[in-house]
Amino acid sequence: MDQPPLTPLLARVFIAVLGDTVTAIRAPAALCAALTAVLLALLGRELGGGRTAQALAALGTVSVVPLLAGHTLITSSVDMPFWVAVLTLVVRALIRYDPRAWLAAGVVIGLATYNKLLIALLVLGLAAGLLIVGPRRPLQSAPAWAAVAATVVVALPNLAYQVVRASRSSRWRPRWPGTRATRPASRSSRCSSS
Repeated sequence: MDQPPLTPLLARVFIAVLGDTVTAIRAPAALCAALTAVLLALLGRELGGGRTAQALAALGTVSVVPLLAGHTLITSSVDMPFWVAVLTLVVRALIRYDPRAWLAAGVVIGLATYNKLLIALLVLGLAAGLLIVGPRRPLQSAPAWAAVAATVVVALPNLAYQVVRASRSSRWRPRWPGTRATRPASRSSRCSSS
């Protein structure tokens, strides 16, 4: 499987509801873009911004990438609200010392793995930023480790499926029309034939 199941599942649900139309593919992307705008405004509020700052933050979705991702359903369409939600929750946890925000961030990160595993880069970037610049104390707190546990628990079924699926697909070559599926040549036979 080339990607986790969330984006194809959204497409299937919207096609079942709206029929096999262009609207069925564009509606979930537009909803994700709208949710991203709301989450950006909430992030602006968490950072102490007034209404003007919140409106300007929400207008960040009018740049090229969010407009493209909000036009047609692709994995990046669904990634945008997940990433902004994680950033908003982490900022809330750091500024308000809210342990529930850490746990919610962990759950959102786990759910985001069902769309793309790229969320790991955001988590690594946040952890590196906290380690290098600080504050470092939250990384040692029980709520932060509870968030890690929540991420693992929520993401584990998807990650296990991906590992099993990857091991199956690496054993066999794709079957093209008119050919037989065969085992890939061993490394020694590939090296000796060249």
